[in-house]
Amino acid sequence: MGPSHDGTLVIKIQPARSRIRKSESSDRITLTMPRRGFVGAGGAYSLGSLLWLAFVGFLLAVSVRRANREFAVIVAVLGLPGLLGLAAGLAHAMKSWSLERDAMWLTLRRSGLWGSAIRRWPAADVGSFYLRDAMPGSDLTLRSRLVVGFRNGRSEDLVEDEDEEDLGWTAAMLTEPRGTRKAASPLILAAEPERRRADPAIVPTTLSCRTFEGGIEVSFLPLLRSKGLWWRLPLEALVGTIAILGVSVLLDVILRGRFPSAVPRIAVFGLLGWTGWRIWVLERSGLVQILDGIVTVRQNQGKEPVEFGVGEVEFVQTYRVGRRTELQFLLRDKPKVRLMEGRPAQELEWAARFLRVAIKGRTAVPENASMKVDASAGDCQVCLEKMDSRVVYCGKCRTPHHEECWSYMGMCSTYGCREIRFERQS
Repeated sequence: MGPSHDGTLVIKIQPARSRIRKSESSDRITLTMPRRGFVGAGGAYSLGSLLWLAFVGFLLAVSVRRANREFAVIVAVLGLPGLLGLAAGLAHAMKSWSLERDAMWLTLRRSGLWGSAIRRWPAADVGSFYLRDAMPGSDLTLRSRLVVGFRNGRSEDLVEDEDEEDLGWTAAMLTEPRGTRKAASPLILAAEPERRRADPAIVPTTLSCRTFEGGIEVSFLPLLRSKGLWWRLPLEALVGTIAILGVSVLLDVILRGRFPSAVPRIAVFGLLGWTGWRIWVLERSGLVQILDGIVTVRQNQGKEPVEFGVGEVEFVQTYRVGRRTELQFLLRDKPKVRLMEGRPAQELEWAARFLRVAIKGRTAVPENASMKVDASAGDCQVCLEKMDSRVVYCGKCRTPHHEECWSYMGMCSTYGCREIRFERQS
């Protein structure tokens, strides 16, 4: 057992069904998830795809033997889903990862059908490890995600797996620092005498942030332009239409012209309608501007702009209902303002932290608002500096923070707490 960030004991016993291999020493820990092989979803994909390809091969041989070129072309097109399914099954079966932490680095290694990749982060920047809510993966099974939280407020997804207990144990094992960090060079200390704070330049690719005299502006870009969705969705619709038409022709031949022609038409119109709806949703965009003490929220697709004063804002937060997340402005004595529903949760969390800091910096705070501080308050967990004024306490675990650091994080920085309410000590 070992202490977590909130002082409670975390049982570091590997789950009985865990497939993770652990290699541990006083200076380093390595956790490796081996390849799954063909037991599970990868094997099911591969077996189903091979059976489909065998059936398509049989039909292709029959069409060639009968010299029916048109039917042979249709059968060859029907083989494409089988090839894609086989590639997906092989990719799932050959996927593996490993996480390594030592005194200097946190290293993530991934390998699979398409090669391998390595990512590294300085161990000194790592603040915590935790799990995000389970989300359905490509095989429709619920998968939890292991996330690393950094001291400057950022977070990044590391790996995902359907076994939440396994990832929870991984987070507990990686939480404890390893080894002894080398002392910083005197030249570096002279050049950078203060500890680094949050880096505002790290912005999600789907956001555009602009700071100017008297205000800031956050633009939510259309998701259709990210990850190649502007061409992937039409391509998927085209491939789906070809598959529907090919299957319809095949069934019409097998049933000797008795297959109803309305079925493929309805299927094609349904597929095109669903693709159009997804494009419409992904074309949503918005803008939040704070200028001269006024917050202005604009969204496209016919939504009216909203304006309110920064002094009316009590808090900016993200709120999740099921699988959908939205950004919310909680106002004093007014209904909350909701926007950007369905955007990525990580993007909205970053935007909420950025807006909280922006609003805090533009809200008049009297100098006598500083509070008494316990001598035991010590260093802030976020910026690692002394807490000598304007300290707030987590409403759940009572961990102290600088008020500015709490505003930036938007929640308690203690591992596993994630409380959003804070209190000031009288």
